[in-house]
Amino acid sequence: MYIMIFPTGNIFNISIPILFLVLFNFKIKTNVMMPLFVFLMVTLILNLGQPYMWFKGISRLITMAIIFITFSSFKGSRIYYPYILFTLLYVIGSQISYMYNVSFLTSIFNQFYGVAEKVSDIYQMDLGDVSMADVYAGRRFGGIYINPNNCASFVSLIYALGLCELNYDNASRRRIYIFIALVAFSFLLTGSRTSIIVFAIITILYLRNKGVGVTKFVILVAVALALLSVVDIGGFRVFKVGEGLEDSFGVKMSLLVQYLHVCDNTIHLLFGCGDITATNVLYHSHMEGTDFDLGNILITFGFFFYVLYIAFYFKLYKTLSKQDRIILVVLLWSFSNSILISFRMCPVWFISIGVLYRRALMHKKEMHYIKATQTE
Repeated sequence: MYIMIFPTGNIFNISIPILFLVLFNFKIKTNVMMPLFVFLMVTLILNLGQPYMWFKGISRLITMAIIFITFSSFKGSRIYYPYILFTLLYVIGSQISYMYNVSFLTSIFNQFYGVAEKVSDIYQMDLGDVSMADVYAGRRFGGIYINPNNCASFVSLIYALGLCELNYDNASRRRIYIFIALVAFSFLLTGSRTSIIVFAIITILYLRNKGVGVTKFVILVAVALALLSVVDIGGFRVFKVGEGLEDSFGVKMSLLVQYLHVCDNTIHLLFGCGDITATNVLYHSHMEGTDFDLGNILITFGFFFYVLYIAFYFKLYKTLSKQDRIILVVLLWSFSNSILISFRMCPVWFISIGVLYRRALMHKKEMHYIKATQTE
């Protein structure tokens, strides 16, 4: 969990591959990501020496290679709920600090976490005569992540992972509902439209897996809609999903289509450019990449890697327990943000799914052992 809240900077970048190598258990052998590792190395070799492959791009690929090769081979098979809850509360606390403009806290957050993001003047606005409804409607709070969409994607992962661990602990409904309420509050502060979709799908799947009956589920939905009707839903950016399809997803898709139209290098299409800055250097795009994983993966790694990447998640889905599969809903962020092509999100994501994957393998191994002993 420290990766989610560790300050941005060179120390963070260097510590990621070191952390994975320290946690790596050489006695545990899994090769589920070996095909992706091989194609990543091919991409790196083919693009070495190119004008867009600077030290940052090369180090990113090497770090990804380490993440792939160590996948699910860590010591331990749990990310304990108290650590998950602490991380969530830390993020919410930072969001509230920006909401109320607690200057001594926001200055610290800007100094330690704002290195990779532009700190907008919107966070420095005086809140004196602004009502809470206007604050929620007109402003977005990303907390330590500065960027609200990045914050919402991390909170989505915290949400799914927290529910998986609460389910593993057979937690009381009171603990579960408090956790759900905290996550909903954080999502509302981000103003992210993708977050409301991810939140709804994860919650519905979780409640169904917990055996909440149709009647109870309808009642819960009715109560939620009634509560939302009390506030002015139309003024909350988080609920304007339709606008997001036009002014956010549509723009990103147009950038991807533009890249596919101008890219005349077959090697780049099949094996990738190795770095999203290639769109700016080679094809003179006004943006680096496409600002979402669906496009950036294709630009960085190419079509072959893309196909293997999708196949990997099919394998993961089949292996994970029914309850833990809800974490894969977080992949919806690939349509509006970055998971793989994100220096902070990528390691957190693969640690999380790697832990759940190994737990599923351990459970299946135990079941096989029990069946074998019963037949003897």
